Amino acid sequence: MPIAEWLPYLIFANTAIAILTAIYTWVTARSRGNSEKLEALEKDVERLRQRVATLEQEMRHLPAKDEVHTLQLGMTEIGGSVATLNKSHEALLISVRRIEDFLLKPGGTHG
Repeated sequence: MPIAEWLPYLIFANTAIAILTAIYTWVTARSRGNSEKLEALEKDVERLRQRVATLEQEMRHLPAKDEVHTLQLGMTEIGGSVATLNKSHEALLISVRRIEDFLLKPGGTHG
């Protein structure tokens, strides 16, 4: 069989190989771009995981809602005690001033 008879088949095979190579290149280029995007997203996710882990670690040291409420009640109780002490202090101060005035007044007795 002379080569001229094979020529149309060879041209068809050559064209088919060229088209398939172009399609393969196009598909792999897209997947390469997608894999780069996936790697970037994986890095972002890993950074977010680290940040969340850090926040969770820090949150373990903070008081819970019930503990904060207990602290608020204790502070309110302390505030009430301080107010009571202030009133007692004022009454004591008035008494001390009266005694001082009595002792400093002429004609008062000096123990």
